[in-house]
Amino acid sequence: MNEDLADRNERAQLAVEEFESDQGAETIEAEPGSTTATVVAEAGPSMVTGEALVVHGVPGDDYGRLAIRHTDGTRTLLDRSCMRAHIAGDHGVCLSEAPGITPSFDTTFFNANNLNIDSKT
Repeated sequence: MNEDLADRNERAQLAVEEFESDQGAETIEAEPGSTTATVVAEAGPSMVTGEALVVHGVPGDDYGRLAIRHTDGTRTLLDRSCMRAHIAGDHGVCLSEAPGITPSFDTTFFNANNLNIDSKT
């Protein structure tokens, strides 16, 4: 099974490199064992046509974080964790579980032009 995952990761990295070369972008060599998801800085990215905002569902430390799924299949992890998220136009909303004994939730609104910056909580 690990060989299958390694093979899929290698094929995905080759597809990314091919896509970047077609776009004229600089290619960044991936270190062995690295994932295709990258963590963004505080001044977060915005989405472009064809990309989707998803809740990262891969088990591990990054589970539940928001991510931008790019058209080439890679993901950019954001500095925001949500149980559910929705984005429309220039605004997005993030529903996350609040800490405490009784079940409660926090709602955070954010600007689609910078997905890491809250506009209202």
